[in-house]
Amino acid sequence: MYKLAIVHKGKVEKNIRLTAGTMVIGRKPECNIQLDEKMISGQHAEITIKPDEILLKDLGSTNGTLVNGQKVTGKTLKAGDQVSIGNYKLIFVREHGETEDPDATMVISSSDKTIPMSKPVEASNKKLSSGLFIVIGLVILILVGAGLLIVYQ
Repeated sequence: MYKLAIVHKGKVEKNIRLTAGTMVIGRKPECNIQLDEKMISGQHAEITIKPDEILLKDLGSTNGTLVNGQKVTGKTLKAGDQVSIGNYKLIFVREHGETEDPDATMVISSSDKTIPMSKPVEASNKKLSSGLFIVIGLVILILVGAGLLIVYQ
């Protein structure tokens, strides 16, 4: 079973379980998934849930629909895909947070750059280099201190 995590302005607003059939996303109150924002068309996009695939279709919206940062008119969704509509992010996930990649970790942050991650994030070079400078500085202080002791003895 799949669901959409609805993220707006860096906060998860709700999770919507996807069931068989078609769900319309848009600003109008009669939409199955209502997103209240002027950048979103009345009937913006639709998701069709079939037994073997989940399809996303843009309904000719004014501002378009993006999947993983790419503008689309239609796309088959897979776990981990991120749909952008206006300032909303709709993260497509399996019911218990699994993605189709068993090694993937879903990252939902408080920033508006929420992304699914499938590889470990490497340590920042800035953190590594600043730590290295501290160690080198301490070694220099110790050597200078030892040299001063020898001179004054």
